[in-house]
Amino acid sequence: MSILDSLTMELTKWEPLREIEDFFDRYSRSLAFPFSRSSELFANGGWAPRVDVSENDNAFVIKAEIPGVSKDDVKVTLDNGVLTLQGERRQEREDKGWRVHRMERSYGHFMRSFSLPSNVYESHVKASFHNGLLEVDIPKLEQAASQALQVPVESGSSPTAARLMSEHSIASALPLVVLFLAAALG
Repeated sequence: MSILDSLTMELTKWEPLREIEDFFDRYSRSLAFPFSRSSELFANGGWAPRVDVSENDNAFVIKAEIPGVSKDDVKVTLDNGVLTLQGERRQEREDKGWRVHRMERSYGHFMRSFSLPSNVYESHVKASFHNGLLEVDIPKLEQAASQALQVPVESGSSPTAARLMSEHSIASALPLVVLFLAAALG
């Protein structure tokens, strides 16, 4: 191997659009986009899994992508109407002699929390984990069919006005009027 061979560098084609894409990807991750609470990302170790939240007539479903995380490192809890997904992706240790040129995957603890609506069966929530996808099924309560109630309409004074007039007659207010006039004149 000659000195010239060790000084040559491998040339790679410059792809400006790829660099712009990388820049926006890093920027959006720093803002926790598309999450609504950007503090959630940084408060819990630097990353948060992407999730899909959907519903049908019978249930809500939350799917979280967490590849590289084992089932034993995932915890799903439900407390006071808040569903929390948490876990850890452990960083792989490379053998000595390897140089890392680019590291885009995130490692460490993660946590995502979701406030559930009041129409769910909290005791029937189920979670499954397969091939890096955590799926949480949240069944909805069966709602009784609401029926319209006919309210009769009466003529005359309003019920509220009639009640107030009977409770607070002018006679009960007379002593207050006398005291007010005495204070104003005296």
